[in-house]
Amino acid sequence: MIDLRDFCAEFGIDESAAAEALERHRDAVGTPWYVRAFLTLGAWITAIAIVLFFGVFIGLVFDGSEALDGILTALGIGCFALGLSMLAKAPGGEFRKSFATALAAAGAAMTAAGIGIMTEEVWAAAIACLVLAGLVVAWAPGVILQLLVSGLAVTLIAIALVVEEVPYYLDVAAVMMLAGVLLWCRPPRLDMRATAFALLMAPPVLSIFTRFESWTDLAVGGWGARAVHIGLFAWLVSILWQRMPERPARLELAIFAAAAVAACLLLPPGGSGALVILTLAFVLGSRPLALMGALLQSYFFWQFYYDLDISLLNKSMLLTAVGAVILLCWWLVAGRKSMRSGT
Repeated sequence: MIDLRDFCAEFGIDESAAAEALERHRDAVGTPWYVRAFLTLGAWITAIAIVLFFGVFIGLVFDGSEALDGILTALGIGCFALGLSMLAKAPGGEFRKSFATALAAAGAAMTAAGIGIMTEEVWAAAIACLVLAGLVVAWAPGVILQLLVSGLAVTLIAIALVVEEVPYYLDVAAVMMLAGVLLWCRPPRLDMRATAFALLMAPPVLSIFTRFESWTDLAVGGWGARAVHIGLFAWLVSILWQRMPERPARLELAIFAAAAVAACLLLPPGGSGALVILTLAFVLGSRPLALMGALLQSYFFWQFYYDLDISLLNKSMLLTAVGAVILLCWWLVAGRKSMRSGT
C-alpha cells in the first residue's frame, strides 16, 4: 500500500485536504456491524475475565477470612468507578465503551453482593444497587449499563419483598409500575428510559413467580395492584381519548376500555399490568413494548385458564362466554365502521 503523503505528492493533491476527506468518509461509513460485534464480544469477555481473575485470587488468598465480604465490596466499587469514569469521558471506540460497560456492571453486582453478605440483608444490597443506578443515570448516559444496573436493583427489591415476606408485596410492587409509566410519559431531563423499562416489567414478572392458593389469597396481595393498574390504564386511555376527536373512534375506545377493565378483574395481577404495558405501547408508539406486553398477556391468559379451580366443562363455558363478548365488541366496532362508510 502507498503512503498517503507519497500518494498526494505523486498526483499533486493537497495532503491536508485528502486527509480531511478520508476522515469524513470514514465517519460517514462507520465501523461495519460485524467488527462492532466482534469488538463488543471481546470487550465483555476481557472485562469478565479480569473480574473473575481478581475474584478467584481474592477467594484463594482470603479464604475463610471475615474480611472477604469487605474486600469483595471494595473490588466492586473500584471496578464500578473505573468503568463509570471511562464512560463519562469523551466517547471512544466500541471496545472501550463495551469494556467500560461490562466492568461497571460487574462492579455493581460485586458491590451489591459484598454488601448483602456483609449485612446479611437483601434490602441493603438493593439500596446499594439503587445508589449505583442513580450514579449511572447522572454520569454515564447510555442504555445498556443503565438497564443492567437498574434491572439488578429492581430484581433485588423484588427478591427482598418475597424473602422478607412483606405483606401484600404484589400491591407494593405495583408502585414500581406507576413510577415506570410516569417516567415514560413525563420523562425528566436525564435519560431514564432503561430504568423506566425495568420498573415497568417488575410487577408482571414478579406475578409470574407468585403462585396463588386462590383468587382471594390476601397474603401476597393482588387487588391493590389491580386497582393501581386499572388507574394507570384509565389515565392512558384518557390520553388516547384526547387524541381521538371523532365520536365513533371514542366510542370504540370506550368499548375496548370497558372490556379491558372486566378482564383486569378476572386475570392475575400481572395480567392487568401487561394490559398497562400494551396501552402504554399505543400511547408511545413503541413496538418493543407492544411485543413485550403481548407476550406477558399471553402467559397470564394461560395461567388464568390452568389455575381456575373449576371443571373442564365450566372452563369451556367460560371461554365461550368470553369469545361471545369479544365477537359482540367486534360487531359493534365493525358495524359502526360500515355505517360510516355507507356500505
